[in-house]
Amino acid sequence: RKESSAASDVYKRQILNNLKSVFPTFINQRHHYWEQQEQRYLSDQRVLILGTGHIGCGIASLLKGLCKSISGVNRSNECPEEFDTVFSFDQLAEIKKENFNVVINTLPKTKETTSIITNQFLSVFDQIQFINVGRGDTVHPKVLIEGIKNKNIDRATLDVFEIEPLDPHSELWNNSNVDITPHQSGLTSIEDVITSFEESYHALISGKTNSLFVDKSNGY
Repeated sequence: RKESSAASDVYKRQILNNLKSVFPTFINQRHHYWEQQEQRYLSDQRVLILGTGHIGCGIASLLKGLCKSISGVNRSNECPEEFDTVFSFDQLAEIKKENFNVVINTLPKTKETTSIITNQFLSVFDQIQFINVGRGDTVHPKVLIEGIKNKNIDRATLDVFEIEPLDPHSELWNNSNVDITPHQSGLTSIEDVITSFEESYHALISGKTNSLFVDKSNGY
């Protein structure tokens, strides 16, 4: 639960940093250079969240009411109340029509999601902010680099990678359009573990289930 909240706060902060041109402003400060930067508004942003599970819903709940729209992508097409609309990955044409500004990946690692974010998928977007805190296996680094070169991605915030630690020689390190964090956006505290265990234990002995129960048939 706290992990979902922590990840949500990271996303909101990164989105605002990008909209308010915080990073270029910091660079200009180092060089004693005065130049006003473009300022964009959170209320104008259309957000697409890949994955509508616990973390995806947590992020949607935090951003809803602050952004223009919150949409999701999942395999069931079911639309949780936190989202305005939900698509499936085979609805690329419909996704393209929405002109999304921010795409956040929260997908888990399964056989179906490995390398699911392809060049074709990214090609429907125009200069989005892409944030990945799901699993690194969902998108290959070369796909991200290509997406940036093609201007499908304007800025990428990456917390997870296909291979960790990230190769010191990876092109991503020195790309001015990329922000890298070392898999730390949703660290779990011992207090959260204890609370989750207690809730699950009491549900189990009562013959009930809750949102913390895992369905192994889903592959995660």
